[in-house]
Amino acid sequence: MTDLNAADRENLQNGANNRAFVPRLGTIAGFASEAARQPGVALRSLVPRTMLVVKTRNSTYRLTVTDEGPYSVLIRGGALFRDATPAQVQGATLGGPFVKVGWIGVGLRMELRVGRRRFLTSRVDAIRLGRSDTAAVTAQ
Repeated sequence: MTDLNAADRENLQNGANNRAFVPRLGTIAGFASEAARQPGVALRSLVPRTMLVVKTRNSTYRLTVTDEGPYSVLIRGGALFRDATPAQVQGATLGGPFVKVGWIGVGLRMELRVGRRRFLTSRVDAIRLGRSDTAAVTAQ
């Protein structure tokens, strides 16, 4: 995911005519392209009480979609959310300034808001809808 494409490699090797070099993923177009290639779940498409199990590199989270507002969930899991906690899924990110709003994407980090606090998870490895015996979206 962080590999340079051919144009970026050429610009870096040639000094890009002495201009500042910005990797493609550091641009909004590059992020949008990368996020579009990642499998995931659009929260807008889920009805209230839908349960998601999101496994990241470091933790497993259980999210239940609520009808409290856009992208609102109850989240439980990881070291921070031992009890069900109302939260808002801001979206998927590589960790920089760009966020694919309302999306949880494999290979990307989940950005959450709880009150005024912002949380970033480690990269998402898999997403399951409902119980553990249902289909999963996983990293390749």
